[in-house]
Amino acid sequence: MTPILCYADTPIPRFPDTPIPRQAGFTLLEVMVAVIVLGFGLLAIMHLFPIGLRASKISQDTTVASFLAQAKIEELRNTGWAQLSSGTTTENYGDITDYLQFKRVTTISDVDAVNNPKLKKVVVEVFYKPYGGERSVKLVTLFTDYEKKM
Repeated sequence: MTPILCYADTPIPRFPDTPIPRQAGFTLLEVMVAVIVLGFGLLAIMHLFPIGLRASKISQDTTVASFLAQAKIEELRNTGWAQLSSGTTTENYGDITDYLQFKRVTTISDVDAVNNPKLKKVVVEVFYKPYGGERSVKLVTLFTDYEKKM
């Protein structure tokens, strides 16, 4: 028996009775509808990118504001009880080194000067302006003057 050789250049012989299979494909209308649906989907996704970037910027500014408020509380904690005087100090926009777009307001007050003179309330509020409106982060803590007994 001899093998049948078939080369890529030679067509496969068909018998005259067998029908030629119909080529399957897409119509022009189906392609246009698919392109329109894909276009609307891409357009919707493109609108989500600026929203995500804006949320990311606000989140970053909130984190920095929290850091600045905590840093001020730590600074006051390290100064000592004798230097904590009641009052309000304001660091305006541009006053905080490396954080020019933030403003910090620190308020120190006595909680109960008569019954508990060794207790002070410290409120640090940091303001920032993402996209026009002003937002703020506020941290509140209590400081006390206690004596270490050894």
